[in-house]
Formats: sequence, structure tokens, C-alpha cells
Amino acid sequence: MHVDRHTKLIQAQILKRIAGLRNELIDLRLDSFPSKTSLQLIDVLLNVVNFIEGQVDATGALSVFSHSSAIEVTKALLIQDKILVEVSSRFLEAINGSKSDKNNWAVVSSFEKLSKEIFRRTQVLIHPSYDNNYSYEDLMRTLEELVTSVNNSFSDQSSVALSAYLATPYLIDITYPITDNLNTLNSVILGHELGHFVDEVNKLSERVFENFVDDLGSNIDWLAIKADLGIDGTDAKSEVKFYLRAVGNWLKEIISDFSATLMFGPAWIFAFEQVVMATETPMPSHLISSRNRSIKYPPSNFRMKLMVDFFQDWFPNYRENLLTGANSDVRDLIIDSLKEFDLLASDAQNSLTDELSGIAQFARRQLIKLLPEITESFRTISHNTWMMTEKDLELSGKLVHYLSERLPPFDVINLCNPENHAAHPEKVIVPRMQSVLCAAWLFAIEGSKNRSWLSNGNMQGITKGNHVLLDNLISKALEACSIAHIQDEHRFRN
Repeated sequence: MHVDRHTKLIQAQILKRIAGLRNELIDLRLDSFPSKTSLQLIDVLLNVVNFIEGQVDATGALSVFSHSSAIEVTKALLIQDKILVEVSSRFLEAINGSKSDKNNWAVVSSFEKLSKEIFRRTQVLIHPSYDNNYSYEDLMRTLEELVTSVNNSFSDQSSVALSAYLATPYLIDITYPITDNLNTLNSVILGHELGHFVDEVNKLSERVFENFVDDLGSNIDWLAIKADLGIDGTDAKSEVKFYLRAVGNWLKEIISDFSATLMFGPAWIFAFEQVVMATETPMPSHLISSRNRSIKYPPSNFRMKLMVDFFQDWFPNYRENLLTGANSDVRDLIIDSLKEFDLLASDAQNSLTDELSGIAQFARRQLIKLLPEITESFRTISHNTWMMTEKDLELSGKLVHYLSERLPPFDVINLCNPENHAAHPEKVIVPRMQSVLCAAWLFAIEGSKNRSWLSNGNMQGITKGNHVLLDNLISKALEACSIAHIQDEHRFRN
């Protein structure tokens, strides 16, 4: 077979791209990262690049392409070039963003531990997004598609199964707005993104939605549904699919909200109100009621209503829990913070009377009907150590005191005499990230009004991460938590 000049030019271009990409990956290998996930991903990508190089070089030798036409060879080369562009644009951006100098080690370490409580063999990348969004994606699927493309594009070859390099079923990629700089208070919002992982691992929304569709399909009168919803057009089934899609999408968001609520309790709900809702861009009314807007996300007030109700149902004694551990000097502060929490619940109640488009009205009605099943689905999760407990709430109340004294909200709680705790490590409690961040938000909501504590007394400054002192105190506490838990795991293994 004769390889034409055009094919050779493509080959040379790809080999040049490979050389540049390999050098970039090798340079990244020398960087510092808060998680070993970044280094493992670099190694996988180096294997992909090396494999592609071997295949592209083979086009020059012609031996493995003796039965292929020039067009087939060119097509195979172009596929490899596309894969290299994908590696450069998608994965390198994530790896570059996950460097130590761009992230908070304490936050990344804490969320990595939390993700492994959801599913033990999980790798996590956390990094800023230039799209200025919080987001979640399972990168393993993208990586598997990339590896499959590499292996399949040269179908005549017995290619190396690069998937063998993948050591975990999940490689989750979580991003946060680059303007946020992952301040410790706002890191609670990552709980919602991690909630999508909870949903994926346990197939919560999938199971609930399947039951919903089965029930609907067995009982539905399409003409009646059409009349009830006021659907225009003659094909009711065709129109109803948009309504069902809205229920499915809303279900995923609500389950992620509930997961974050179980991770961080009041902290997530305060963060949702102070950060997420406060920074939402108001949509023109004609867009709010449009089909696309209604299908994708539930209204924020409605989400808030469901989260507050879910939290109060799951933790009926949360007030007592928070106040049990609180020192007398901060009890009033916590009580005032809980009053703010009550106001959120009251305001959210109005969401049930919000004017919505037909699709959104339908989705809201169905979600309310599905709430008991959604709640029960969380109770069936066997690996649930990622969930907050009543003890975590009690520790949150206790840790608020430290912030009031300008100290990191961290303490090792001894349940026996100090001189005996070395002999009884099981009686030593190390606060978890959940308790630290819950205490931080309880303090931020009301403690910020204490102008003698803050240099500017500006609550808005705290929620946006502009108050360096509070951010540093929380970071120090999270670092202490991470180190203490690493020591515990080491002691347990030995």
C-alpha cells in the first residue's frame, strides 16, 4: 500500500502533538497535588499517548497496515488526533486545576475522605472551573470512551487493553467557580455535587423514577392526562414525555439536595440560601415558564422547602442536639441562628403557591407525591457513614464556642479521664468535617453580627469568603481533622 503525502503530513502533525503532550504530562508529574488521583490520571494518560504513538509510527512502517487503504489509514490517524485533542482540552484542564497552589489542601483532603465513605474505591479531582460553575461529572466514563476509541480505531491490531490501567470504577470530577477560590464556608456547596455521586452509586433517582413511570404507565389515561395538563396538540404521549423528563431531572436535583442535607445539615441549607440563591441571575418571566427552563431545574424556593422539611424529619431533635453540646456563652448565638433557619422554612413555604409553567406544575405535584419514597430510599443505603449524625450535630454546637474565641473550631473530645485516653482510643472522638463546617455556618449567620469579632462586621463579606480570619480558622480546623483521621486509620491498620 502506498501512503500518500497528505497522510504523511497528518502523521507528522500527530507525532509533533504527541511529543508536546508527553512533555506537558511529564512536567505535570513533577508538580505538587493535594490528591494522588491527579498523578494516577497523568500516568494513565501517558500510557494512552505512548500507545497512540506506537500506532501512528506503525503507519510509516506499513507492516500492520498492509491490508488497509490510504483512506482507512488517514481516517485512523484523524481519530487518534481527535483523541489527543480531547486529552489536551478535557483532562489537562482538570489536572492543571487540581494543583496544590490552586486548591485548599484541607478541603480537598476532607472531601476525598467523604467520597470514599460513599464508595471506598473512588478517585476524586477537585478544581476551579473557568465556567464559574459548581459541577459534577464521572470522568471514568469519558476516560473509558477515550480508551475504547484508541483500541478500536486500529481494528486490525491486537492493541493493549489500556483499561487495565484504570484502578477504580469511579473517577469523579468536581468543580467550583474560579472566583470562589474554594473558601472553606462555600465548600459546603460541593456537598450537592457529591450528592450526584451518592445518587449514581446507589441508583436512587433511577429506582424511584422507574417505579413512578411504571405506576403512571399502568394507570394512565392519556386523554385524561392531556386534558388535565392542558396540553396542546393531538399526540398526548409525545407531549407527556416532556413532563416525565422534567420529573426525572428534578428528582436528580432533589436527591442531590437531600444528600447534601444529610452530609452537612443546617450548613448546607444556610449555604444554599446565602450563596446559591443570592447569586442566581433572575430570569425573565417568559423564560422561567418556558419548556427548557422548567425541565432542567426545580425552582430554588421549592428546593429550599423540601430540604428544610427533609432535615427536620430526619433530625427531629436537631435543636436539642445543637444546644446540648454548646457552651453557655454561645447558646444564645445558636438559638438566634436557628431563628434564621425557621425564617428560611417559613419563606420556603410560599414556594407551593408560586406561579409555574404547566410542565413545572406537573413536576412539582409529582415530586411532592414521591417524597415518602425518596426519603425511604435514603434509609436503605447500607454504606452511610458519610451521613451526619446526632453526635455530629452535638459536636457542632460545642465547636461554635471556639470561633467565638477566635480559635479553630476543632477539639479532640475525651470520653474518659485525660490520663487514661491513650489506653482507650475508642473513647476519643475526633470531630468530622461535617461538624466543623456546620459550626462555622452557625457562627457565620449570627456571630458575624458581633462587630468586635469582625473587622468590618459584614455578613456578606463572610459568605463570599472575603473574611480571611474566619476562613483561616476553618481551614486550620479541617487540616487538624484530616491529620487526626489519617493518624486514626494508621493506628487501626497497625
